[in-house]
Amino acid sequence: ARASFLTSSLCAPPFEHGGFDTVLFHATLQYLPDAAAAIARAVGCLRTDRAARIVVAQVTGASFVRREHAKHPAVAVAELPSPSELRELGKAHGFALLPRQANAPPLDEFYLLVLERPNYLLTAPG
Repeated sequence: ARASFLTSSLCAPPFEHGGFDTVLFHATLQYLPDAAAAIARAVGCLRTDRAARIVVAQVTGASFVRREHAKHPAVAVAELPSPSELRELGKAHGFALLPRQANAPPLDEFYLLVLERPNYLLTAPG
């Protein structure tokens, strides 16, 4: 398999929309004032002809982000979305929240949630 990675600003991506299989938010959402708008913008970056994923990760966990938000609310303007909040944000765009593995560490220690738009949603009926 071949993979390419690109780091860019979600506000002004230097590429055409719809060219990626996955968008990764790593240590990012807490600095964005509107998670719903960020997810919508990410959806626009994803291909529409196959399954796609949005990965939200924070290796230091949700508890770290809560502390940063409490100490520096002008910088860390938000907390990370709960699984139910992220599920709803994804649902608005045809994405489902993938189940976490049973042995996954708690989100407070290692935050990793994945939204996926399955390929079957892209298949026209009939």
